[in-house]
Amino acid sequence: MTLAEDIEKQYEAMLILAEEHDSCFVEKTQETWGSRTLAVKEDAKEKYGEARRKLESQLAEWMQLLRKSLDDIPSSERKFKAETRFDMETQTEYTVKEYDNQNFSSVLEFFNRIKAEVEYRNGIFAMVEENTPILGRLRNLRGDILSFTHTLDLFIPEKMISIEKEVEITLRLRELGLEKVAEEIEGIEDEEDNCQKCLRARTALEQLVLDFCQKKGIKPTKFYFNLDSAIKNGMTEKAQQKPIAAHYSFVSKIVHKEIDADSKNTQYAIYGVVNIIGSLIQKKP
Repeated sequence: MTLAEDIEKQYEAMLILAEEHDSCFVEKTQETWGSRTLAVKEDAKEKYGEARRKLESQLAEWMQLLRKSLDDIPSSERKFKAETRFDMETQTEYTVKEYDNQNFSSVLEFFNRIKAEVEYRNGIFAMVEENTPILGRLRNLRGDILSFTHTLDLFIPEKMISIEKEVEITLRLRELGLEKVAEEIEGIEDEEDNCQKCLRARTALEQLVLDFCQKKGIKPTKFYFNLDSAIKNGMTEKAQQKPIAAHYSFVSKIVHKEIDADSKNTQYAIYGVVNIIGSLIQKKP
């Protein structure tokens, strides 16, 4: 399961719990005209207490998951320039971050909106503490949450590749006579150095594209030319060329030590390559 899928799944579970939480309230008799107050039903106090405890715990864990998903985005995608601006109304200077990657700017904006609704003063956390129904407020977050998770997938196409899926890909490669590609993928875990892991992944992708070109009678050369030729000859849709080339460039920068070979960048690089290869071999007859 990807982080994005886990975020959505936990959100749906909290909606169910919030509905249970809110069902414990009853409207009190109005003491003043126009006022409306709620109280916990006498026969639902135990149920309410349990729902409240679960909500407090699950909300905290869920927000932690959102923060983890942002932290898992490679550092190369989070570069920014700090700009100083002047507020004419208050006559003060302030600094804003202009991110190079607009998709990261968007995912961060969605996160901040969710964070404000959940954690800030008068947010959902505060409503739980103040014995107030929360289902409506939580349900209204759906749009921002889906925008957050869908944008997140642009950076982390799949954070977890199951053993079954990796085995399926390597078996399919061997069925297609692509032994060298399968061996490179299987050899990734044998490497201790992250740069070498990424080199194995890059070599697997290069070998797959090279094999396609050779079978089509195309004289192979460097990777980008080979990829362009392979796509023109039907390896995959033209729209996939730019994302594949961009990811290849990212992996190469790790190999050449232009980008830190930390665990997050390495994981992103390897899983991205394996997913690309999986999608490309599905296109083969």
